[in-house]
Amino acid sequence: METAKAVFYTEKALSLNSSRDVAGVHLLQDARGFEVAGDLSTAERRAYYDRAKKILEGRVPLLQGDQITLEGRAFPLAPLRKENDKRLEEVHAKSAKASCK
Repeated sequence: METAKAVFYTEKALSLNSSRDVAGVHLLQDARGFEVAGDLSTAERRAYYDRAKKILEGRVPLLQGDQITLEGRAFPLAPLRKENDKRLEEVHAKSAKASCK
């Protein structure tokens, strides 16, 4: 029940964040929410991991280039790409492991 509530709020956050999250920073947190829901769920584990993968894969185009400029300041994208790749790799591994059970 608590997992379902967390997923509900993550879905709400995702609907708010997706249109104004330039570098996908909030999207990373939304993906993490689904990943954790997958960790906690037994019945919906695979679906939650798939949702996290979809968000992380959709974030890749937002992280292209060397930097992003926000409010006159430049921020490097390499650390964000690295974190996204790491999370995506972990979610793929968890999803594969869940498929074997």
